[in-house]
Amino acid sequence: MSDKYTFENSSHGPAPFADLLSTFLRHADDPASAKYLDIFADDAQLMFGPAPAVGKEAIRIGREGSFNPDTGPIIAQQHRLGKIFFSPGANAAGASETQEVVANGSVSYWLKSGRQIDCTWVSWVTFKEQGQGGWRAVYYQVYLSTSELFDAIKEMTT
Repeated sequence: MSDKYTFENSSHGPAPFADLLSTFLRHADDPASAKYLDIFADDAQLMFGPAPAVGKEAIRIGREGSFNPDTGPIIAQQHRLGKIFFSPGANAAGASETQEVVANGSVSYWLKSGRQIDCTWVSWVTFKEQGQGGWRAVYYQVYLSTSELFDAIKEMTT
């Protein structure tokens, strides 16, 4: 693997999905960047935690409420990409308007308390063609064991 933002098998699937997810996670790890929002359609649904965030603004607010280098509770995060998998009949040019992708990896979170939490994750993403070859995530669900992370955050606030 050339770097932590390259999937081990990124060359085995149709373009541009591995690059979209890689770019998304690179920007998601940068607290100064809002470019992580570029992956999402305007009405996208993100499932991470107890309630969905619907729309780019809700996704932005959710991230800013948890990942902030000054106020926390998460002050830094670092994703590492594993593998990416494509639904059967993976999209060939013009073959479909949607493409489902599953990817995995690991992530480290650094909390304002000084504690580091390491997790493995899986993401299920449905991309939809937005015209002129542009693809955006309309559904993005993150699967990871959040209990250790949420317990550590809860300890900081009690």
